[in-house]
Amino acid sequence: MYGPIRGHVHDITIARAKFIQKLAKTSEKALGDLGYQGEPEAIITPHRAPTSLAQFDENEQLHKIRSAVEREFAALKTFAVLRTKWRGELDSHIDAFYACCVLRELQKLVSQRKELREL
Repeated sequence: MYGPIRGHVHDITIARAKFIQKLAKTSEKALGDLGYQGEPEAIITPHRAPTSLAQFDENEQLHKIRSAVEREFAALKTFAVLRTKWRGELDSHIDAFYACCVLRELQKLVSQRKELREL
């Protein structure tokens, strides 16, 4: 997660500026959607038009992983501070983002404890 970035900047542009060079030096790769195509040494993206069963299977596996990540993003956006325009100082947005991440983790823990008590 990098940001906030003032104005509209495409995700791949931010990735190139912030972390692709770092990833290229490691054996790790990031997962991205079709908007991240063009950096295969650092970002795994789905096949745009899969032509083989293997490519379909790869796309399905990527979809399963990415959908779990997207669910967490959606959960974070339940916090109004992350789904509306930020009106504070840009430098302080990261603190609000981290606070929402902590609250989300606490929310999951409470839910898990509740499920365990119901067993």
